[in-house]
Amino acid sequence: MLDSQTREISVSFVEARSRCAILVQDTGSGIDLTEGEALFQPFQRRSTISAERREMGLGGTGLGLTIVRMVANNLNCSVAFVAPKPDYSTAFELSWKWQS
Repeated sequence: MLDSQTREISVSFVEARSRCAILVQDTGSGIDLTEGEALFQPFQRRSTISAERREMGLGGTGLGLTIVRMVANNLNCSVAFVAPKPDYSTAFELSWKWQS
């Protein structure tokens, strides 16, 4: 979101039927949802980072989402990019089955 005019993050919790979810949305550059699943594979990146941002140590190697998916799977959770609500460009959902 460093290059976005509006910098906003929204975190919400939803409970429906027997599932719960945490939805994280932001006003960053967004992603193409048809490529969302591929971004969970090791070393996959889609964003281009300016030289100035790379010098600040930003950009990563493409392992962050892979680690998120591994941890989520170990906790019996699902993780995926989903369509963002209006005014947001990216949405990420972590969901799990509610066990009483």
